[in-house]
Order: sequence, then C-alpha cells, then structure tokens
Amino acid sequence: MSETHKQNISKARKGQQNTLGKHWKRDDMPWNKGLKGIHQSPRTEFKKGIVPWNKGLEGYKMGEKHYNWKGGDGGYGKLHYWVYQKKGRPTVCEFCGTTKGKLEWANKSQQYRKELNDWLSLCKKCHVEYDNTIKVLKSFAQDSLTIKYICKNFPEFKEFFNYGFPQKRQ
Repeated sequence: MSETHKQNISKARKGQQNTLGKHWKRDDMPWNKGLKGIHQSPRTEFKKGIVPWNKGLEGYKMGEKHYNWKGGDGGYGKLHYWVYQKKGRPTVCEFCGTTKGKLEWANKSQQYRKELNDWLSLCKKCHVEYDNTIKVLKSFAQDSLTIKYICKNFPEFKEFFNYGFPQKRQ
C-alpha cells in the first residue's frame, strides 16, 4: 500500500470508531432484553394436561426392541453400563464397608459374564487390590500342588480356586 493510499483511507475514516476488538459497553442492550417469561412458540410447548405419547410404554424400543439393536455382546463398556442399569449406582464397598469415595462394580470371575450375581460393589482401593490379588494368584498357581498349598495356608483364597474369586473380608 502506498503512503498516499494510506493517507486517503485515514482521511475517510476520520471520526469513525475502530470496530476491531469492540467490547460491550454499559449502554449496549442484549438481544433478549425484556423477553424473560415470554414464550416464543406457544404452539409447540408442553401443555398442562396433555398425556405424552410414550406414557406407560416402559421399555418401548429399548434393548432388543430397538431398531438399531446389534446383539447383546457390546464389550467392556457396554457390560458395565448394563450392570449400572440393572443394579444401579453402588452405595457401599462390600469389602471395607465404606460409602465415601468412588464406588465401582467389580467383576468377580474376571470373565465378564452378563450375570448380576457376578458383580461386587467395591471402592477404588479395594477394587485395585482385588484385581491385583486375582492376577497374582492366576500367574502363581499353575499346578495343582501350588493350588493345594495356597488353599491350605491361606484359607481366604480357597474360594477363589473353587469359584474364581476370594471371599469377602470380615
């Protein structure tokens, strides 16, 4: 841009406000001023006394009934979501008895079956400890002599070898 061109632009804009980076002033009015409580489309809003179309249709188009159903096996996340739907949010740790902190549903058998009695309510600390105990036992106990030794000397883990999980603490 030449100097004369810059001067011509400067003369043309003399007295005009710079609009770059303009901030709201105290006198600027917001677009929705005075519209609080006014319904813009009363024809489409919820009307008192009208019964919704899906009232009483418990489970309508849910699960296997849904048109986009792809089968029951959805993986790790889907299985945990299913447990939350069926059992709800865990309220107390079944090992230490705490009700504070993050409580999770832990799988007892480590096989992630879709059975409600295969899940424990555990706090984060007990869940990690529980999973690590199972991992160590599985890697350590490879032969029947080792399993017999563990069952004899550590009776709390005897149930793990019968059912796939240790018994709860007292």
